[in-house]
Amino acid sequence: MMAALLQKELGNEFQMESAGWFRNQVGEPASENAVFFMRVRGIDISEHKARWIRDLDLKAFSHIVCVNPDMAYNIRSNLENDQTMVLIAGVEVGGVPDPYGKGRDAYRECANLLDKAMHEIAAIIRNS
Repeated sequence: MMAALLQKELGNEFQMESAGWFRNQVGEPASENAVFFMRVRGIDISEHKARWIRDLDLKAFSHIVCVNPDMAYNIRSNLENDQTMVLIAGVEVGGVPDPYGKGRDAYRECANLLDKAMHEIAAIIRNS
């Protein structure tokens, strides 16, 4: 959801990649609730498949957006350069809670938080 919302904020001028920290979810589709709440926002993530972040060359990215401070710390620990800016979505509230495996209300709250957070992250990216 985060990458899709950020792509919508930034448009085609920027390319988004989505990857998670847990290898056991590789190849899994977006949850039904995630697909629903993105569809409500005019975004289709029905073809999304989870990827593992360690399959990406992190130094190739100018910005990496994490869902919480722990993930940001892990990413920074694995970066081989200082040029990549690591950002935290919803940093002012401690990050974005993971709705995975939770009910529709958790996904609604997550999507609403991401709407605001991705607007703010997009502004940071545009100005850096």
